[in-house]
Amino acid sequence: MGWVDVFPTRLQAFGIIFSSYLFDWLQRFGNHFRMSRIEDPSVLYLQESHISSVVSPQTIDEIIRVKRSDNLIWKLYLENGFHSRVKAYLHHMGFLGVLQCGFRVYDNHLITALVERWRRETYTFHFRCGEATITLQDVSIIWGLSIDGEHVSGVDDSHKVGEWQHICLNLLGFTPLASYFKGGHFSMTALYEHCISIHIEDNSSEVDVVKYSRCVALMIIGGIMLPDYKGGSARLIFLQLLRNIDRIKSYNWGGAVLAFLYRELCNATRIGKSIISGPLLILQIWAWSRIKCVNPDRTGLSLLVASNSDAEIMPFSPYGARYTHAPTHSFRIIRDCFDRMNHDEFNWIVYERNDPDVRTIIDSYDTNIWRCVCHVICFEIIEMHRSNRVLRQFEMRQPIPQPAVDNDGLHNITKIGHRNTNWREYHENAIIFWNRRMRHVVQGELHGRSRQTNDDYFPWYERITVRIISPTVSEIGFRPYPHNVFAAGHHDIPQHFSTPANDKHQTSSGYVPRPSGWHAHAGPSTLMIFRQWRNPSIEGLNAQKT
Repeated sequence: MGWVDVFPTRLQAFGIIFSSYLFDWLQRFGNHFRMSRIEDPSVLYLQESHISSVVSPQTIDEIIRVKRSDNLIWKLYLENGFHSRVKAYLHHMGFLGVLQCGFRVYDNHLITALVERWRRETYTFHFRCGEATITLQDVSIIWGLSIDGEHVSGVDDSHKVGEWQHICLNLLGFTPLASYFKGGHFSMTALYEHCISIHIEDNSSEVDVVKYSRCVALMIIGGIMLPDYKGGSARLIFLQLLRNIDRIKSYNWGGAVLAFLYRELCNATRIGKSIISGPLLILQIWAWSRIKCVNPDRTGLSLLVASNSDAEIMPFSPYGARYTHAPTHSFRIIRDCFDRMNHDEFNWIVYERNDPDVRTIIDSYDTNIWRCVCHVICFEIIEMHRSNRVLRQFEMRQPIPQPAVDNDGLHNITKIGHRNTNWREYHENAIIFWNRRMRHVVQGELHGRSRQTNDDYFPWYERITVRIISPTVSEIGFRPYPHNVFAAGHHDIPQHFSTPANDKHQTSSGYVPRPSGWHAHAGPSTLMIFRQWRNPSIEGLNAQKT
């Protein structure tokens, strides 16, 4: 039988195979199209201007970069250290917990994937398993910040440089050069240069210790807690809140951090944004503790809290100090993980009430404030804390939440054109609302650890949200990593993948991300996992398990 006789049979077989592939492709494309669009846009009405609406094969590797502002505070700590008397004052101010969490490398890939899931209409992340967000509870436990009391606000005074120099001399103990002042901001370099030249000893005067501690506190505020887009500078507006050393802790610094973080996330979701600032370290720790596929090992306390003197000053350690390992991830893998996330892959309940450190924080104030639906404020920034949309994080059954009010008016409030504005008066209605916060605590049915929702919640949620953000697999030639293996063995799987546009190589199936540090990290287990990722098989899974 010649090839002429065999050809029709082979052509027919090829047609059957091609038809099956085409049918599979159309089915996957149809599912992707259905799950990547919003059926009911009444909630996410800003989708057309959201970053997730422009994700395509051409933009799939575009990363939002984090702008750091905290390098000098950690450099000062490593070179000079902080005397126990300074740490005692930082604890008295309420900022020592932030310092104890230590320096962490920002994971730009994880932050970008979170930004794609953030919605400025609701102030929540929209995951496949439902809405989640970082709340007042998280800020108070991760960093140990105060979340009650008076808002971080006041008059945005406009002073001449000479007047600011005089204020710095009185409060900080030195007169910075005029070149260090610019547009209401104060260079962190001036604070670093002053502090590095001063050595606090046991016999130092109390006045000197207080002024030095104010300098460190301002660096923590401007570098870690409330950094802005300028980078390397602190807003002079915070100096007025550091004047009375005994009153600093009474301010709602946790609410200010939350307002600042919400504003930065909302701004970053706009199409074309490539840089994000703000207190992103606490967001990263929140993601590590909540999302199982990115959760690193917790092997002990940060080196910054290892000394016995610190334990005497601050008897409990903040939750964020428990993460000593800072992994990085592949953007495509993280996005795919979020696209596939089910209910069991998100930790709705993280903080154990029998944990002594958590118990110490819980016993310090009325925890009902965690579930308060209220405004959070940091001078001109005002955003909404919507705990009613994430009740599962408080061990409560989640119903369909009440419709969120239009937040565009809040986002449009900036400091531009508001010189010498008294922000307490400007936000008077929100502050009155805050003073009555206990009237706005959400009540619900406790469900323990069952993560339950009302029966009508998910049918509603699937209609109003974007469930899949990744482009179709067929469009980009990308084969996602087997998520069940990734989630089940995340402590053993190396988490140093990187996928910038210039870090990929060609395979028969298309472009596949290559692990960063290939020569440094390509041990047998890494190669096995990477091969399994490229070409999943039962033998590969069994080999990995062994």
